[in-house]
Amino acid sequence: MSDLEILARLLLAIAFGAILGLETETRVENHSAQAKRLKLGGVRTYTVLTLFGAVGGILFYAGQPVFGYMMFAAVFLIVLAAYVLSVQYKRAFGITTEMAILIAALVGFMATSGVISLQILIVVIVILTFILSQKKGVGLLVSKIAHRELTDVVKFTIVALVIFPFLPNQDFHLGEVMFLTNLWGNDHSHLADIVLVNPFKLWQYVVVISGFSLIGYFGAKLLGKTKGYLLSGVLGGMVSSTSTIITLAEEGKKEGKNLQAKMAGIGLISNAVSFAPMGILALSTSAAFFVAGVRVAIIMSMISLLAGVTVMYIHSRQQHSRHDLQVKYKPFSLTIALRFVLFLTLFRILVQLANLGVGPGGAALLVVISGAVGMDVATITLGEMVGSGIVAAAGAVLMFVAANAVNFSAKSLYATWQGGKVYAKLLTIGLLLTAIAGVLMQAGG
Repeated sequence: MSDLEILARLLLAIAFGAILGLETETRVENHSAQAKRLKLGGVRTYTVLTLFGAVGGILFYAGQPVFGYMMFAAVFLIVLAAYVLSVQYKRAFGITTEMAILIAALVGFMATSGVISLQILIVVIVILTFILSQKKGVGLLVSKIAHRELTDVVKFTIVALVIFPFLPNQDFHLGEVMFLTNLWGNDHSHLADIVLVNPFKLWQYVVVISGFSLIGYFGAKLLGKTKGYLLSGVLGGMVSSTSTIITLAEEGKKEGKNLQAKMAGIGLISNAVSFAPMGILALSTSAAFFVAGVRVAIIMSMISLLAGVTVMYIHSRQQHSRHDLQVKYKPFSLTIALRFVLFLTLFRILVQLANLGVGPGGAALLVVISGAVGMDVATITLGEMVGSGIVAAAGAVLMFVAANAVNFSAKSLYATWQGGKVYAKLLTIGLLLTAIAGVLMQAGG
């Protein structure tokens, strides 16, 4: 390392210590006198500690590792003594502050020892600063999470990090199923090329959709009660805009006509947000499909958003409830994920059979109709059709718009059945404008 880089690393370590100490002092300042007595160090203490670790790192880099280790061991012994005294005299059993002190010294050591690159060091410092400064936020988060929800997060982690990386990324064809080959003989040999499943890609879709569900669920859980219907509706759109629209319809019907217009506006905003997961799914299946359709999707999302905001603004003076919107879904359900896998697999096989028997038109019709039950399967199937050469990217975008129109029709019907007349009317108008915008954008494309 050059002298200039060593100086930059040293200043970075000192800045980290100062920020950490400042966070400690400002957090404790707002608490009781007892909490202030439990405080272990402030800006100067943490700055000196990181500087102490940085000097040890310089010695390590200079070929004197023993002195570096000795300095870090001295910090460890000081922290250990401080913890023992805190437990014995103050009856304080938490070790967060002690760990923060050790981390401060360790970061100082890493900053100047050359063990990690400067870029990685900056990332580590930013992440550590954020985590150590979020004591109150972490406590609030823990208080709002039930054990069942934590179990769902663990299940998702297993699905995303344990199962997903080890699945084979290859297509398994119908012709590889031996007993079926014997049944159909040579007369149906053309069916052998039908793709049954690609485990890696199939599970990738599960991870993407479930990831959005987790973000939407915990976002609504943490912020919904303080922000009311709007934020809950927006985050609900990341999970399922259809479920959110149905829930809004039921809430609006219970509250009366004055709230139905506002619920319709939030429903349209939720519908606008739902294009984000569709975009991620499109990108994960076919880059060509994503590039061809991104402008249309953005325009449709913006029109739905504009319609929702307009409806809410017009009716903003009406009195409305401030209680939380309860959308009926779980953060992650393995059963629902497996059902989605089964449905998507069967639907993809059906689309391929339709393409062989009727042609691309038959496959396109199936995809468009599937929009009635949701856009996830339709988006994935269209991307795969583009990737396999069944349809061109421009044709897939047209089918995407048509599938959305069918999806909007289904949402309008749900709104009519579950909600009041005002809600259904305004929601239908907004969805109709969104569909028209998509058609015009694609036609002029």
